[in-house]
Amino acid sequence: MRLKTFHASSMVEAMRQVREALGDDAIIVSSRTENGGSVVRLTAAIDEDEHMDRAAHQPSETQKDAPFSKPTSIPDAGEELIEILLRHGTPAAVTERFLSAAAPMAGTENSMEERLAAILSDVLSFKPLPRGPSPRPLVFTGLPGAGKTLSIARFATQAVMAGLKPAVISADTIRAGGTEQLEAFTRILKIKLMTIEDPDALEDALAAIPAADLFLIDTPGINPFNADERLMLRKLLSLPGCDGILVMPGSGDPIEAAENAQTFLDLGVSRIMPTRLDISRRFGALLAATETTRLPLCDASASPKVTDPFIETTPKYLAGLLAAGSPLEVSP
Repeated sequence: MRLKTFHASSMVEAMRQVREALGDDAIIVSSRTENGGSVVRLTAAIDEDEHMDRAAHQPSETQKDAPFSKPTSIPDAGEELIEILLRHGTPAAVTERFLSAAAPMAGTENSMEERLAAILSDVLSFKPLPRGPSPRPLVFTGLPGAGKTLSIARFATQAVMAGLKPAVISADTIRAGGTEQLEAFTRILKIKLMTIEDPDALEDALAAIPAADLFLIDTPGINPFNADERLMLRKLLSLPGCDGILVMPGSGDPIEAAENAQTFLDLGVSRIMPTRLDISRRFGALLAATETTRLPLCDASASPKVTDPFIETTPKYLAGLLAAGSPLEVSP
């Protein structure tokens, strides 16, 4: 097996270099952008014996002038997939897994968006939040400013509109105004907000709440590098039956997003809730976080309005999001 790395100003140019140097049977091993996205780095591989055999049968000068034919092993659909993933800043390791999942689909007549949905269904997992009564307390956590409080307010609003009785508990007593912000929403919904000072009080708080259909728990923003904050969250999520929801913006640095998601996975979260999709255009961070941790995606937020419902994150919706680059152009 012979590997060779190519650098170019665009994916199209890099693919041209691959074909020219290694031929149509080359396999893309990895791809990434460098220098702030201005340079594409592509690593391709070819079986050395096949490459030498092909070199012995080079076309004549007349044949070289013939119209260029499309390759079979690196089809246009594969190029388009790489282009989409690169546009979103998807890390090379994640791109490779997507390309591996795409290989069995070569030669199919499905659209790129349909193929992408099938790939996402194969590579990632999806698990929506409960739409009806649920005995499992939902603990919303994440980095500071990720949208946890707004997500709980939206979830509580949808529950009330559906005729359910949600109970809301806030453990966010550290951040200035954290509880007050959530209380402003619960007051409108005529829900009594309960606050707890430490994780040990959560079990007692849940037991003290009268019959409720849902239990929604807000937490302070967690600094993943702060040992005390990690310990606090671990204790909250260690309560039997708790379902930890990692609330994270849809965009950001992919490598950092994956590392942070792994930290929250180690602390006990079980799903990822993407937020701020309305102000995001590149979703490599979301792909990196979910593919790295294997955490399922649940409902997403694409609006700052509490009354706007969550969007169920499905392979079809995410494929449309990646292809369009804007949630405004995608139907749930």
